[in-house]
Amino acid sequence: MQNASPGVPSGTSPDGPSGTSPGVAPGERQAPAVPPCVQQATGRSDTPLAAEHGSYQGTDVYLVVLAHPGDPARVDAFLVPSGCAATPSAGPDTPLLTGTYSRP
Repeated sequence: MQNASPGVPSGTSPDGPSGTSPGVAPGERQAPAVPPCVQQATGRSDTPLAAEHGSYQGTDVYLVVLAHPGDPARVDAFLVPSGCAATPSAGPDTPLLTGTYSRP
């Protein structure tokens, strides 16, 4: 998945030097929006630290990054097909990839 610019997901742009949206005070963060079925596919209900919609091997997906529950120095990443967003009755899909990574 490619970004429009470093650190900015495709289709979005920072609104000023802090990269926050209007109405969001510096230091505050808006939770990235992911369809409920994509969130359910992670098996977790916590707010994503980051999320990006894109394509992986020809499949429409969301990359969802969550805080690792046992270690604040790590994150858990999930690559989830987004087909359930178009067909909610299908229910959540199984993540294509999952991994735990150190925070930069």
